[in-house]
Amino acid sequence: MLVALCALLARARGSSGDPFRVIPRLFVVVGVFVLLLRVANYAIVPYSHTTHLIPTHLRIDGLLFGVALCYGWTYHRASVEARLHRRGALLAASIALLLPSLLLDIERDWAVSTVGLTLNYLGFGGILLLAISAPPSSGTLRRHLVAVVARIGFYSYSIYLWHLLMLVFAEMVRRHLGDVATLGLYLLLSVAGGMVLGRVIEGPFLALRDRLFPSRSGVD
Repeated sequence: MLVALCALLARARGSSGDPFRVIPRLFVVVGVFVLLLRVANYAIVPYSHTTHLIPTHLRIDGLLFGVALCYGWTYHRASVEARLHRRGALLAASIALLLPSLLLDIERDWAVSTVGLTLNYLGFGGILLLAISAPPSSGTLRRHLVAVVARIGFYSYSIYLWHLLMLVFAEMVRRHLGDVATLGLYLLLSVAGGMVLGRVIEGPFLALRDRLFPSRSGVD
């Protein structure tokens, strides 16, 4: 759907050098509509992860928010960077937006699976903007830390895809390890397993894609 939308906008751009300028307004409309859908869904359907967290129509606003961020950074980078001068305030606001989902029980507090999901992507979006607009790192330790985080970020989608499988394994040994150790094992397996599987499965397919459909931008 997103690919079709972008192709349609690019084809209908006319003489404009900004074919995707409608995306921010589209995100606002979709974001409000999907939030209302989540509220209605929670009021009608008994809570479960399957019915409240997985359906695409209840989560598509987060995807579109990422597209809107990408649009702003690509087409209006100077304007976006000019708004990031108060980095400390943005970091504090982003953390505050993430706190409800970290502190509240998603199965008992209706706000977590409704407006909480909206706050989540807004909070992570703020942190993402801070990360990509950060000045060059100084100091050996900081450079190594940035390199490690960047490498994890490179494999983030693979980590996301495989983390549920790692959770199943962690739950199998939970009674032998306890909650804290199980959480640590789950995080370790999610990151390490996602990176390994990303290299084994995703890497070859990306290489095949690049051979069949080489980038026309000249940027890797």
